[in-house]
Amino acid sequence: MDKTKEKRDVKPGISLWQDEVTTLRHGILQGEKKTEVLIVGGGLTGILCSYMLLRNGIDCMVVERDRVGSGITANTTAKITSQHGLIYQKLLDKWGKEKASLYLKASEDAILQYAELASKIDCGFLRCSNLVYSLDNRREIERELRALESLGFAARFRKETTLPFQVAGAVEFPLQAAFHPLKLIEGLLKGPLKNLSIFEKSQVIDIEKKKNGKGFRAFTEQGAVSADAVIVASHFPFLDRRGRYFLKMYQSRSYVVAGRGGANLDGMYVDASSHGMSFRNCGDLLLVGGGSARPGKIKKGWRELIQFCQEAYPDWETAYCWANQDCITLDGVPYIGVYYPGSDGMYVATGFNKWGMTSAMVAAHILTDMIQGKDSPYTQLFEPSRSMLHPQLLANGLESTINLLTPTVPRCRHLGCALKWNQAEGAWECSCHGSRYDEEGRCTENPSTRGFSC
Repeated sequence: MDKTKEKRDVKPGISLWQDEVTTLRHGILQGEKKTEVLIVGGGLTGILCSYMLLRNGIDCMVVERDRVGSGITANTTAKITSQHGLIYQKLLDKWGKEKASLYLKASEDAILQYAELASKIDCGFLRCSNLVYSLDNRREIERELRALESLGFAARFRKETTLPFQVAGAVEFPLQAAFHPLKLIEGLLKGPLKNLSIFEKSQVIDIEKKKNGKGFRAFTEQGAVSADAVIVASHFPFLDRRGRYFLKMYQSRSYVVAGRGGANLDGMYVDASSHGMSFRNCGDLLLVGGGSARPGKIKKGWRELIQFCQEAYPDWETAYCWANQDCITLDGVPYIGVYYPGSDGMYVATGFNKWGMTSAMVAAHILTDMIQGKDSPYTQLFEPSRSMLHPQLLANGLESTINLLTPTVPRCRHLGCALKWNQAEGAWECSCHGSRYDEEGRCTENPSTRGFSC
């Protein structure tokens, strides 16, 4: 067999999860609608929010620009873990033990809540360890272990792993989980959410506060929704100048290949470096992720990952390859809460920093509590309007300035930055804030909501 070639039937851009599940289809929003809570975005965050709200007797509606679960949720590696890189020493240094403990508790509780759902819905939920490894820095691994010990969490050091290369060390979290995200959504929509109002192919392009100050109106091309409260769960907030999200976040695009002939690992793995690789098994497939970079700066795409797998595993045969895009915050903690100061009743969940499955559940609980007027111990920790004084702010601003001054066409319809062509995926990309467009200029990724003419 020629190991330099992929399987002929591999369709780049179609994930394992999409290939196994055909989600229910819903109509387009037309005319005037009304609900208590409008949820903008039908990914896992939006669906979990609707589940929590309905469970508490609150009427809600989901409006999705494409198809439910077709965006970030369809392209995740589907790990549920409270181990978000080597974050706990950073949290201790920045905010102290109380907030670091809250972050850990919120994430661990999310795993338990997924386990509860999975006891009723067949979604491939599997308990397993998660390990963050370092190729060359044992000291940072040991430092993280000391931080976790101070928080009372039973992590452990690992030197030997089942990865196809040597590591300096790894931090292992026991009893984490993996699952099939679209099967969970499908199970919810056919079960407890079977009467949920959902509109697809309906992009919300603006949200206004009503003149009487009571509630909001959200507008699509063909309709409008009046609501007492709004949750924007659209990955990157499309009204990003309200709250300065275009300064507070950037997007990172990464690639995943899944194939047969790889190793059967003893857990899920991810490199402590943001530019390293991740690994997990799913049935007879091994999922390998990596190649992280800002959109518009991608060089090799899937090719580098496929080459690695072919060299590491002689019997490797690529079955799937896809890409995903993650919102990265200034301080590594998601933005969950009031959209911007003074926008009471309008909420946001964004900036999940590559840990979207865990953060989706955390966000659903926090926002449901806030909408009910309940006090949440996590409100301040995830507050979107917290300090912007971080070095990453300067890097984000510099990237935007360079692209704004680059004299090329086409331009992004978001803030006018230069677009770059991603040959591997056949798409125009903005490295400022991550908007993406297909060959015809149609917008496929927030924060932009408009296309351009090629």
